[in-house]
Amino acid sequence: MTQVTPNAVTVEIVRNALETTVAEMSAVMLRTSHAPIFSEGKDYSCALYDRDGVPLAQAHDCPIHLANIQFSLQRALHDLEEGVDEGDIVVVNDPYLGGSHLPDITVFRPICVDGAIVLYAANRAHHVDVGGGAPGSFVANATEIFQEGLRLPPVKLYRRGKPNTDLIRVILKNVRNPDYLYGDLHAQIAALLHADERVRNDLVPRFGLDTILNCRDAILDYSEARMRDAVGRLKPGRFEASDHVDDDGIVDVPLEIKVTVEATNGHLVIDFEGSSPQAAGPVNSVYAVTAGAAYIGVLNSLDGDIPVNGGCYRPIEIRAPEGTVVNPREPAACTAGNTYTAIRIIDTVRRALIRAGAPNVAAGEGEHAQFLAGGTDPASHEPYVFYEMIVGGWGATPTKDGENALYALNANCENTPAEVFETRFPWRIRRRSLRPNSGGTGLHRGGDGMLVEYELLRGTALASSASDRAHFAPYGLEGGSPGQTATFTLIHEGERRGLPSKFGNLEMVAGDVMEIATSGGGGYGAPVAEG
Repeated sequence: MTQVTPNAVTVEIVRNALETTVAEMSAVMLRTSHAPIFSEGKDYSCALYDRDGVPLAQAHDCPIHLANIQFSLQRALHDLEEGVDEGDIVVVNDPYLGGSHLPDITVFRPICVDGAIVLYAANRAHHVDVGGGAPGSFVANATEIFQEGLRLPPVKLYRRGKPNTDLIRVILKNVRNPDYLYGDLHAQIAALLHADERVRNDLVPRFGLDTILNCRDAILDYSEARMRDAVGRLKPGRFEASDHVDDDGIVDVPLEIKVTVEATNGHLVIDFEGSSPQAAGPVNSVYAVTAGAAYIGVLNSLDGDIPVNGGCYRPIEIRAPEGTVVNPREPAACTAGNTYTAIRIIDTVRRALIRAGAPNVAAGEGEHAQFLAGGTDPASHEPYVFYEMIVGGWGATPTKDGENALYALNANCENTPAEVFETRFPWRIRRRSLRPNSGGTGLHRGGDGMLVEYELLRGTALASSASDRAHFAPYGLEGGSPGQTATFTLIHEGERRGLPSKFGNLEMVAGDVMEIATSGGGGYGAPVAEG
């Protein structure tokens, strides 16, 4: 390759071409997927990486995926002794090998030109079920990862263009809805193939391979420079913040997330020393998730216009003591660590950065709840599993009220329309509305959460919840009050029964209703008296 320093205009054109490619990957996923969690909810993410597994471009998909796919990819490139060849597709979901939680399956494929690897295309997608002790693979009382579902180290799903049919059969035999998983896995593969075709048959002929590869350092260096400048504007000193996960689903004891941030010469250290020991239950956040959540907290607190790639992560150092809830030792259960524990990490990092003078200030966010259920539909005699995320309110800012009913910052998903949900599953959504006055009061109010009622129409089902913020409310700032906490209620034969935020394999019968009210965002500023 000829080493030529490209000009700024060329770099920007190439960067946008790569980002357009990953946006097209995301569109392919949306149009070819099967389960509503993909085709409607968009719980997946697509990106391109350089030959070392460093992220170069990503779609506007799910942030917690995008911030940590690199850990899976880099670990796989290290662990695969036979290497990766043209036409290979590698699959992995192991949280202790760079993954997030077992339902998130990552696939990647090398993009080759003249037999040489020039880029990797990758995506991660949350599959509705990967086995384990509960429909949807969120096992509220799991104490080790082996109870949470099928665990895949980096292994070749395709070898030189030919499918590994034995591996595919093993995967499908271990899940409750193999048709969904098979179809959605191939939607992921279709996105990889699209990226391969776009790079080799469009970008390389248009720009030249040397130009694309020569732009790599400039793309990363620009984001790094922007991040160092943003970090350099923070106050000197060490700034702390803490928050709590309600409990781990087994032991009714809060778990502390403690963060200290320190910025020196454009370098930011985020230290989780003092966080609670790893939990008995499945709320542990593996290192890749903790690092990804910390990155999200930084990006949302500083300059939101920084192009997100491996360069902007270079100035950020993550310290997460092993054996804690933010970096557990294997084989601790960790399915829920990618959800509400990650949200708590994001919120706590943001709170510490606010104290360090970060420009983007917001009170605590109400988080989305997660409701899962599965069974067999008596009408069709077919098994089903669904995974619903019920969103909360965002925290208020110094200039405006918080947004109502949006996904927490670890996600960038969409709700499944009631019409789609009700045609796929033997359930009815009786109500889906804002939860009035659930946002914290203040000069600017926190956003409201949601109130949703799910009614089982026929048969029986096993239901689970992987949620939080039932005890520790989203914080207010500068005199603003916290948002309301979340509530979970089973309505059986007209009687209401309160439930914890985390429960598993709760048997429901036809006519039962699950009511979920999510937390509102915190308020900002002391309220001003009327008159």
